[in-house]
Amino acid sequence: MPLPRRLRLPLLFLVASLAFLGYAIFTLKRAADESPEIRARLDERFNPYFAREQRERDHERDLSYAARLRVDAYARIEFSDFDGATKRLDDAIKYDAPGEAAPEVQEARRAIADNRAKGTPGPGGSQGGAP
Repeated sequence: MPLPRRLRLPLLFLVASLAFLGYAIFTLKRAADESPEIRARLDERFNPYFAREQRERDHERDLSYAARLRVDAYARIEFSDFDGATKRLDDAIKYDAPGEAAPEVQEARRAIADNRAKGTPGPGGSQGGAP
C-alpha cells in the first residue's frame, strides 16, 4: 500500500535530515580520530573532568621535566660546566618555580657563584663554561 500523498514530502525531509545528520557525525568522528587537537576539544567540551585531569597530567609532566633539568644541572656542576648548569637551572624555573627554593638548588647556585667568583676555568679552559 503506497503512502498517502500528504506524508510523502515530510517523510522525505525526515529521511534526508537523518542521512545528513549521520554523515555529519561520521565526518566529525573521523576528523576527531585523525586530529588530537579536535579530540582534545571534544573531550574538554563533553567531559567535565577532562580539563582538570589534563591540567594535573601537565603539571606532573612539568615537575618531572624540571627535576630532570636540575639533575642535569648538578651533573654539569660536577664537570665544571657552570654556564650549562645555570641555563638548566633557569629553564627548570619555567616548569617548577617553587622548586627553586629547594636546598639542593640553592646550594647548586651558590656553588656556581663561588666557582665563577674564584675564576675556576670550565671545560676547554674557558671561565665558567664551554668555549
